[in-house]
Amino acid sequence: MTPMVLVVGYGNPLRQDDGAGWQVAQRVEALPPSGTDVRVIVCHQLTPELAEPLSASRRAVFIDAGIEGAPGSVESRSIVPASGTPQFGAHRFGPSELLATAQALFGASPAAYLITVNGRDFGYGSELSEPVKDSLDAAAALVVELTHAAEK
Repeated sequence: MTPMVLVVGYGNPLRQDDGAGWQVAQRVEALPPSGTDVRVIVCHQLTPELAEPLSASRRAVFIDAGIEGAPGSVESRSIVPASGTPQFGAHRFGPSELLATAQALFGASPAAYLITVNGRDFGYGSELSEPVKDSLDAAAALVVELTHAAEK
C-alpha cells in the first residue's frame, strides 16, 4: 500500500540546527496522525531516488531548517514542481525540483508543502539551539495538520 502522505525531514543532524528537519519528522513518526497513512523519511539531502515514493503519494510535507526568519520561527508554504528540466546539482535540488522529477519520471507529483524551522546555530554538533528546540512541537503539529488536510 502506498502512503497517502509522505513526510520528508532533511538536513544535517551533525550541524546543530540544520538537524531540525530530522527532529520534527521523527516526532511525527513517533506519534503518527491517526486515520492517515503516513510514511516518514529522514535524509541528509533530497535526491532523485525520492521521486518514486513521492509520485505514489497524495500529499508531501518537506521539513528543513532555514536562516531567513527569527530563530525558532516556523514557516509553511505550498510548493509546486519547478519548471523546465530537473537539474540534479547537490545544492540546487530542492523540493520543487524533486516534484518536477517525480512528474517527469513517473507522471505524478502530489500537493506539497515546505515547513521551515529557522535556526540560529549551524556549527558542528548535534545539539539544537534553545529557540529551535522550543519550536519542534509547533512544527510537528503543523505537519500533522497538513496530513489531516490530505484526507479531505
